[in-house]
Amino acid sequence: MRKLKLISIFLVICLSSIIAFSPGVSAAEEQSISSAKANPMPMSMYIIFTSTNLAISSAGEAVVTGEILGNAGLTTEVWIYLYLEVYVNGSWTNETSWYQTYDSSYGTLQDTTDVASGYYYRVRASYYAFSGSDYENLVRYSNTVYY
Repeated sequence: MRKLKLISIFLVICLSSIIAFSPGVSAAEEQSISSAKANPMPMSMYIIFTSTNLAISSAGEAVVTGEILGNAGLTTEVWIYLYLEVYVNGSWTNETSWYQTYDSSYGTLQDTTDVASGYYYRVRASYYAFSGSDYENLVRYSNTVYY
């Protein structure tokens, strides 16, 4: 019985030492983990990767970009729909939109438009990946930009 208590105490001390001396998570790693938890990528059969971005120049030119990479072995066609949204009176509304279809497993769509100052903007993207008549759809949002 005494041996069991000594072994238990020894294990607690060892585990405490390991935890106390384990390296911490860097600020960059914490941000990456937080971002991944906030925007998890669902498991997809036909979609491997998407990217949605918005940049607005000091002159008010908005550059919207959407990119999709499908599973090359399964995905036969991809579609990209981009919607530039503006935040007005407490809700997001469509400012303008673009779309493009691609007869392959990869597509990228980039376009520009001028925007008015004094508002928040974002891009809502709807991505489709087809395999025959079967398909997947993901909706993603860009960063929000105040101009």
